[in-house]
Amino acid sequence: MNTIDLQVKAEVVLLSEKGRRVVVTGLGMVSCLGTDTDIFFDKLCSGVDATSPITSFQTNGLKKKFAVQIKDDIPIMDKWKHYYRTMQFCLVAAHNALQDAHIPVDTNKNEMAVSMGTMFGQIPDIQNELCKSGTRDYRQLYDNHIREFEYSSIADSLAYEFRITGLRNTVAIDCASSTAAIGMAYRWIKSGRTEIVLCGGIDTFSILSHHIMSSMRLISADKARPFDACRKGFLFGEGSGMLILESEENALKRGVKIHCEVLGYGCSCDAGDLNLPDENGKGLSKAMEEAISESCLQKKDIGYINAYGVGAKATDMSEIKSIRNTFSKELSTLYVSSTKGSIGHTSGASGAIDAITSILVLKNRKIPPTVNYEENNDIADVQVVCQKPAKFDGFAAISNSITFGGINTSILLGKYAK
Repeated sequence: MNTIDLQVKAEVVLLSEKGRRVVVTGLGMVSCLGTDTDIFFDKLCSGVDATSPITSFQTNGLKKKFAVQIKDDIPIMDKWKHYYRTMQFCLVAAHNALQDAHIPVDTNKNEMAVSMGTMFGQIPDIQNELCKSGTRDYRQLYDNHIREFEYSSIADSLAYEFRITGLRNTVAIDCASSTAAIGMAYRWIKSGRTEIVLCGGIDTFSILSHHIMSSMRLISADKARPFDACRKGFLFGEGSGMLILESEENALKRGVKIHCEVLGYGCSCDAGDLNLPDENGKGLSKAMEEAISESCLQKKDIGYINAYGVGAKATDMSEIKSIRNTFSKELSTLYVSSTKGSIGHTSGASGAIDAITSILVLKNRKIPPTVNYEENNDIADVQVVCQKPAKFDGFAAISNSITFGGINTSILLGKYAK
């Protein structure tokens, strides 16, 4: 262990004065790059762009015809096949996270809670089914799928399938939903309300969500180019990211592998424009500062930011300004990247998938490139990783999520030190 690690370890010990330590013991995902987290990370580092023409609905007459979709080759257990596609993805990701944490999937879990984030819930499945069937009998549709219309049905189904009887929570604040859900789980454990939480996010997309974002001129015609000078919007992606958060004491008692520690969480709201973030990035700066202040770390200990980096003109620039404001003295040692050029924008699930990506950066000591980013002289002072992976020498990483109405969330993750 080098001098920096020893210093950081001493600082992390101070966390005990602010509440219990919270660690991550399980990871699971379903993405366009597969369900294995290591393969997912390898493909990110290889610069894979999974963009393809939309096949889940008819695009005749649409100007924007590309997205990043999950192929229908995800193995689904027979007992889950009655669920909609969205819920199936979430169940697979949750199952993988539970297995990774060595938690039996078929026993009662009285000390476990569920905290889920989603932007669209299972509405995309219902909308796509409606379009394919051509029916206009909306009353029958509602009667047949009354539970699926409710966003809480996702957390409810997880609790039912995995026999989780503790606290239950659903967060629906658009693209920041799953980061907020993880933050809620972190606060529950830190304050002693529960020992362990299954948390994360899920989202797919439909012709309606695609139309809405296209009408707002947020969808790119071909590719997502986060931070690039020629960026013209994002492409929808889909998937689920699930994590097991646990008190350090409980994890050590169970003797399981600890992936990392959750060191802090911050959330803020600009309360300005309903569609755009604060142009100077003040709200996101506040969220990052809050997360850092909970950790007792110094800013120089943070070597990576997994940026929201959606590819929209105003949002990307606002995030860059917030990074400049928050890390003005650390820019030379801080790396930034976004996953959305590779896997698209997974809406409410993006925060959880980005958190998992950040944990894999801590584990593998390398940072995946920002796919489709080529150049932008306006942000030359910020080290946006592109073309090839960068070496990671830091102790901690921040994962950001931003959404409509100026909601900003940041989660701080670090190497676990006993």
